[in-house]
Amino acid sequence: MERITNQKQIILDYIQSVKTHPTAEEVYIAVRKKLPRISLGTVYRNLEKFAKNGIILEIKGEIKRFDGDISEHQHFICNQCENVFDIFEDKTILNKNILKKIDKIGKAKKYDFYIYGICKKCQKNNKLNTVDIKNKKFRNINKQFRTMPCKKKKATPKKSAPKRKCGTRKCSSKKK
Repeated sequence: MERITNQKQIILDYIQSVKTHPTAEEVYIAVRKKLPRISLGTVYRNLEKFAKNGIILEIKGEIKRFDGDISEHQHFICNQCENVFDIFEDKTILNKNILKKIDKIGKAKKYDFYIYGICKKCQKNNKLNTVDIKNKKFRNINKQFRTMPCKKKKATPKKSAPKRKCGTRKCSSKKK
């Protein structure tokens, strides 16, 4: 068994103390308060080792996150804000048909799956930033939709002085 150094213990204590699902960068920022000389690489390496050894969970996605709670639960991942929410359910989420198919293939010891969607907070923000043209309701529309494009004609560029022999416009020798 590998020795638990002071750095590893502080990283592990932090990841197991938070209810959020921090990224390695977030863990690094928090751990630097206690260990100002720790590097981001050290945090990454230790989080990867903890996940590989089953001490913490690694939540894969566009942004890799970590969970200090290794009890049986699932995760809901918001497609917009990328926050991760725990779902604790006593009953099995897999239905009987899927369990029968799994039994034909082999014996499952553990399963992980993620539920992707849009969280309530993002849904609320989306409602506030939408336009209902049919009912003529406009709410908190982005600035790009509030301004109309300019209909003025574009100014024609000014003609510049002819280039000289040397390539500059200020040279006294004219091109032939």
